[in-house]
Amino acid sequence: MLNTFKHPLYKREIVQVRWTSLLLTISILLPIFIALNNLSDNYEYSWTMDTMDLLTEFPLDFFAWFVIPILIISQFFYTRKESVIGILAALPYSRSESVKYKFLAGITGIVFAYSMALLIYSVTYFSAGNLLLGPYAPIFYWFLVSMSFSIVFYAFCFLVATVMGNSIFAGVASFFIFYVPMFLLASVALNLDLMFDIYIDLEVYYKFFLPHYISYTAYMYNVDTVPFVKIAPILVGYGLATLALFKLSVHFYNKNDFEHNGNMCMFVWAEKLFLYGFTLCFGFLGVDFSQAFSGGWLYPVALLCGIGCFPLGYVFSKKLLQLTGHQISFKKS
Repeated sequence: MLNTFKHPLYKREIVQVRWTSLLLTISILLPIFIALNNLSDNYEYSWTMDTMDLLTEFPLDFFAWFVIPILIISQFFYTRKESVIGILAALPYSRSESVKYKFLAGITGIVFAYSMALLIYSVTYFSAGNLLLGPYAPIFYWFLVSMSFSIVFYAFCFLVATVMGNSIFAGVASFFIFYVPMFLLASVALNLDLMFDIYIDLEVYYKFFLPHYISYTAYMYNVDTVPFVKIAPILVGYGLATLALFKLSVHFYNKNDFEHNGNMCMFVWAEKLFLYGFTLCFGFLGVDFSQAFSGGWLYPVALLCGIGCFPLGYVFSKKLLQLTGHQISFKKS
């Protein structure tokens, strides 16, 4: 383990993530400072808050989910410069080693940020008995679940970055791609309900994978006794998902070509996935917007315009691929 931390590649990657890790720490601490600052307003100057209320009033790691894509950008931006690619290729390290230590450095930054947040939360809890009431267990379980989820989210963003040649596109796209299944499930359920009066709660199958629903609802009705067995299977699932995403990242990182750096995607299949995925999401977004006119005389027109967003999304995604370099052979119209 000590040899891993002393490895030159690991030290180099830690330098890339140190400032982003500090920003991540601040983003995790910011919600609790906001919550504690509003205690006087919410509790009529009584200055007390239950730990359950602290966790459920506002997701403590909400801002962190926006910082993790920035972490991905900071890690891949430098290594994909043309002046750096040749140097990296000449180093006596394999691609597998390079991506391994890059991934490990990112996880180190996340663990450090959450550990610092847990330390400050714990000091606040134990040093201000008249400020925070209730058991300490929910705070510790929040730490375990949210940190594990953030690592899975990071691993997913890392995988996206290995199949996309532009680090900025990868960071931004990975955030939205992660929530695409939830958006599509919610959109399908909404349109089935409004158009055909068929109600199916499809979103429920996705949202319970998020830490807000796991760690908070586990003790929603019995906050004094939080059985660890309720979240242990979720932690194991998060660990297996992280391992699988890492293995895929190594596979694609070993296969991508340096000459495609800067392109939207490094592989043809990834470009096709982006093309049809963007088209599908843009189309459903238009159809969802048309539901705002349901019940009125404008609804048929709005619905037709919403359906028209599907071909429009295809045109937008096709043009974006052409502007950023592409490998798909588009037929001439």
